[in-house]
Amino acid sequence: MVKIALKAAQRAAELSKEKEPGILDTLAEAQFRTGDATAAVASEEKAIKLLKANKDVTDDDLKVFNEHLDRYRKGGDKKSDKDQAK
Repeated sequence: MVKIALKAAQRAAELSKEKEPGILDTLAEAQFRTGDATAAVASEEKAIKLLKANKDVTDDDLKVFNEHLDRYRKGGDKKSDKDQAK
């Protein structure tokens, strides 16, 4: 399932010309869950850069994306907080 999610996220990023932070955040998560933390960090960094360029961005949005980036950099648990709650 994760590999399917990765392919879908890659396609979405391609179609959006890698200009949508939410799509890049999803791509980063899929990359991380398939074992490619390096790509996940790169995708998340790009997402954060795009997010910061958006004048309507909230501090909460940035906080979430930065938490994801920290997790990818640390190579931590591949499960999201939602998955851990289940």
